[in-house]
Amino acid sequence: MDTDRILLLLSHFVTLGDVESSSKILSSSKNGVVNDCLIKCICVLWPELDDPRKLKFLKSYFDQNHTVQELDYVQYIENNVYIRGILNDSENFRKHVLNLKNFLNTKINGQIKTIEEFIRYRVYIVNEILIDSPLFCEPLWNELGLNKNPWICGVVKPCSHFIKAQRSGPDKNYTIKIKDFEQMKVDIILQRMFEFFMDTSSNKIMVANYQLYPYIKYTKSENLFVSNCLPQIKSFDYKIIEFLTLHSIVDIPSYYTFLLKVIWEHSLNFNYHQITQLLKNIPDETKLENENACSCKVMKQYVEYMRLLDIKSFNQVHDIQLNKNGLQKTYFTVACDNYFQKFTDTSMINPWFFESALFKDLSNKEKELIIIDSLISNKKLNLLSLFIKGNVDPEVLVTHFWKFFYKASSGLPSNANMIECEKIVGLLNQSHIHKRLSTLLDVVETLATKFPTLKIVNDPNFATFKPSHILSLKSNPDGLLEKLLAANPKQYLDPEATKDILKKLYVALDINSPPNNQKLEAFILSLHIETALSQVDFELAYSMSKLLLENENARLYWVVILQVGKFIDADNWPDLETPTEIIYLQMEVLSKLIMIIPSENMESAVSEFSRLQLELVTRDLINDKYSLKNMQKLENNYTKFISGIKSNMHSIMGEL
Repeated sequence: MDTDRILLLLSHFVTLGDVESSSKILSSSKNGVVNDCLIKCICVLWPELDDPRKLKFLKSYFDQNHTVQELDYVQYIENNVYIRGILNDSENFRKHVLNLKNFLNTKINGQIKTIEEFIRYRVYIVNEILIDSPLFCEPLWNELGLNKNPWICGVVKPCSHFIKAQRSGPDKNYTIKIKDFEQMKVDIILQRMFEFFMDTSSNKIMVANYQLYPYIKYTKSENLFVSNCLPQIKSFDYKIIEFLTLHSIVDIPSYYTFLLKVIWEHSLNFNYHQITQLLKNIPDETKLENENACSCKVMKQYVEYMRLLDIKSFNQVHDIQLNKNGLQKTYFTVACDNYFQKFTDTSMINPWFFESALFKDLSNKEKELIIIDSLISNKKLNLLSLFIKGNVDPEVLVTHFWKFFYKASSGLPSNANMIECEKIVGLLNQSHIHKRLSTLLDVVETLATKFPTLKIVNDPNFATFKPSHILSLKSNPDGLLEKLLAANPKQYLDPEATKDILKKLYVALDINSPPNNQKLEAFILSLHIETALSQVDFELAYSMSKLLLENENARLYWVVILQVGKFIDADNWPDLETPTEIIYLQMEVLSKLIMIIPSENMESAVSEFSRLQLELVTRDLINDKYSLKNMQKLENNYTKFISGIKSNMHSIMGEL
């Protein structure tokens, strides 16, 4: 039976969706090659809405080992009045066959030689009717083992997901035929797919797996995707970049280069762990296409430095490596400080970054000095001996001494900064600077412990003494004495202690020409006498005035000595009358003062001496009511003093 008659017969059973008859007729017609016309007939005329799996019989037909089966065509013709009528009318037969072939060729412009070509055209035919169901034929291609067919994976399936994605937006009725989808410009489809990828929050993996991956692979548009789609990313948040690195949409160098550039330029948006995770999924050999030409491998190393230096900018790390504006020294210092602040392992005293190329412009000597500086700054003085051999440069130690000294808010030995000062002084060799700084700390501790209310300068931030304030006394160290006597009410009782503090202060402040011992003692005694008088302590004032009168500089303080001679205890002496015994003492002091007082001031001392002498003349020395022994209240306060007066009274009288 000729092919045209078979075609006509087959078309009848195909339109009915008759699997058995269509399969037998088709199998009987194969003579070593696929009959294009018969296959087109099945592809075009088989009912579009019929179960697509019914066409699985075609698999055996396209099999190269297909066996031709003999078929009795007569029975099919005799049992079909319509077919029999057409075949018996030759003119009508030729016309009918010609129209059928023309129709089939208009539907399928090309030949069908393989099962893959058949499924493609069949999908087109069905999709013309079922536009919204690109995957209607999926059961058939699965039966035929074509579920991984490039065209199905790269066009049909992405088209189906593309429609769903577009409908999730404003256009709820969006649809497109598979043919039209294929004919659209690739860049437009990629752009729409990627826009949906960017907008969705939970379905990124589905968009990538079912739209972007297969479509880009099928259309070979990897470079187009990198150049047109990736630059659309405006918000470089971690989730997007993480996804693009974990799930490489395309596997070409430019894709990874783009991601590397994003990480470089937007590292401020990520933390160190995130940066590390992003770089881990990019090939080490990937390089930036800019003036830095930095590789992913180098950037991974940079992250360790960024973490150490507490910076998040790759550009900043790169500037350090280039040593712009001498940055290496600054950041090596930062690196050391951060390293030693957390330092615990003494076996790692030499920082791991010591030989790093990041600090290649610094010599080993420069780095060693910075490390020493950092150890001291971070109060790791006990580690210095592990790092260096020999003595530390005194200038380095002194510099840090002053840093801690200025930072100290208190001079108490328990203050952390004062403890560091003590340690540094301990590292200095016995020298002038060692003596000076050691003495300074001694003075500071004395002032802090014995004079808790001492205030040297009017600093609103410090209610009491701050160690660095002592340096303000450089131009006037003697100014400390009045502040000491005011801060400690009992200090006037111990002029020797005051003198010791002041002498040490001269050493601590490195004063080149301190006063000699006589001059210093005279000055201290004068201030203590004034304080004793203000405390109504005549006994001590008298004793110290005698010491002062023996000093070669006593004449400079004649006013203070005169005050002892004129002293009156208005609160305790009856009738404001000076006790007789004290008059003798005052006359003793005044008589000695007259011997040394400047001539132009002589009259004031002589006048007071004469007044006291006249007062004695008026006293009844036998029944003297103003004698201390007759003043019970005062005698108890002056008992020891009175005994001393009595034992020396004759000598005093003799001198007068």
